Amino acid sequence: MRLFDQIFKATTLDKIKKAFDFLVTDFGFKLLTAKKVGNFRADNYLVYRNGRSNIQIEICADDSWFHSIIRRVSNNVPADYNDNVNCLSFEDLALWESENNYDHFDYYAGGKNGLTGVLENTAKLFKRNKNILTTEIWLDTNHIQNLKDKAFERQFGKIPDRSKPTFFSRLKKASKQHLEEVGYKLTLDSDLTSPFDINSITHKLVFKKGRSGIEISQKDWREDYFIYQVFKDEKKVFDIDVSKIDIDRAVELTTDKIKQAYDNKNGRL
Repeated sequence: MRLFDQIFKATTLDKIKKAFDFLVTDFGFKLLTAKKVGNFRADNYLVYRNGRSNIQIEICADDSWFHSIIRRVSNNVPADYNDNVNCLSFEDLALWESENNYDHFDYYAGGKNGLTGVLENTAKLFKRNKNILTTEIWLDTNHIQNLKDKAFERQFGKIPDRSKPTFFSRLKKASKQHLEEVGYKLTLDSDLTSPFDINSITHKLVFKKGRSGIEISQKDWREDYFIYQVFKDEKKVFDIDVSKIDIDRAVELTTDKIKQAYDNKNGRL
C-alpha cells in the first residue's frame, strides 16, 4: 500500500479501490460506482456487485470513518437497508465469524490503525468469508441478532422486546398524524435513510412548515440510547428517558408536549 501511494500519489478513493480490487479480480464483482460524495458520513462511496451470487457491497470511507454494507440482490434490486434478513453490515460478518469476540477497533478508521488498517482488516474479513460473498450461502441472521441482544443486555440490562412496537415507531405515527394536520410535512425519517447518510446515526424525524422546523431525535446510540429529545427551530423544548417509563405513557407525554407548545392561532410551535 505504501509503495503504491508513493508511486501513484494515490487519493483516498484510489487507496480504497486498490484495497478491494480483489473483489473484481478474484471474486467476480464489477465496480459500479466509485466517486466522491458530499452528503454522506465519509467522502468516498463505492459500489460493487456480483451478478452470480446476487450480492452488492457498498463502501463509504475516508480518513475518519469507514462502513460497508452487504446487500442481497433480487430482480436486479438490492434489499432495503432496513431489511435485517437480506442486508448486513461488515461488522455483522465480523461478529458472526467470531461469535462476537472481535476487536471493534480493528474496523474503526478513527483509531490507532487509521483507515489503512481498517482497509486491510476488512479486506481480510471478506477474503476469509469468500463463500458468503460469491455463492448463495447466507448467514443465520437470527443468530447474529441473538449475539447483538446479549451484548445489548450486558450494556443496558435488558433485551428489547421486538414483539411490541418501539417508542420511535409509535411516536413517529402519533407525531406525523398530528403535525401533518396542522400543515407540517415529514422531510426526514432516519428509518428510510442509508446507513451512510449523515442523518442515520440515531433515530430522527424532521418536520417542516415554511421556515419552521421540528426535530424529534434519539440523543445518542450508545450511552444515551433511551433518551429522546424534541427541538423546535434547533432549540430543545423537551426530553424523555424512555427506559424509565411505560412506552404508551412516554408517547403520550411527548405528543402532548408537542400539542401544548403548538399555538393554533398563529400556526407555530
